[in-house]
Amino acid sequence: MTSTVSIKTTQKFWLNQNTALTDKIVNAFVQSCIQLDASIFEPFMNEEDVFEDVEKYSFLAVMHRMFDDLRRFTMDDFYVEVKDTTCKSCFVGKSVKHFEVFNGATKQYEADFAYLIDIEKGVLKDIYKCYEYVGCKTCTIGGNDGVPELTISLPLYNKEFRNMW
Repeated sequence: MTSTVSIKTTQKFWLNQNTALTDKIVNAFVQSCIQLDASIFEPFMNEEDVFEDVEKYSFLAVMHRMFDDLRRFTMDDFYVEVKDTTCKSCFVGKSVKHFEVFNGATKQYEADFAYLIDIEKGVLKDIYKCYEYVGCKTCTIGGNDGVPELTISLPLYNKEFRNMW
């Protein structure tokens, strides 16, 4: 299984209570997700000043790959709707941005993804993928040949198990 990459802000960023910069970073991140374009967010990832223990280019590569797949899936004709929801698993109640991708031509739902954006006292602490959020689509696997049924989040299934079956 692959690991989830997250971004954590530095202690210096946290101690400076940089709420204005937090707003800029979060807004750029959300716009990046809406436009399925990681390059919008990339300039806001300054390792020296803002982020620590972060594999910046791994995070961006995951975003690029996911966005490229979604763009290819919709043949570059898409729109993204954003919903504010909450985590229901690892960090119950924390704010989650849920992005639903639709085909622009058919208006048909294609996929979704979500990120938990952890802000405390107005300051960004962390951004990472969320796989269990309110409104998350689920799927059921198993249930035959003596294997019990298991219901899991569809985004997690797509990430981890799709190629196994």
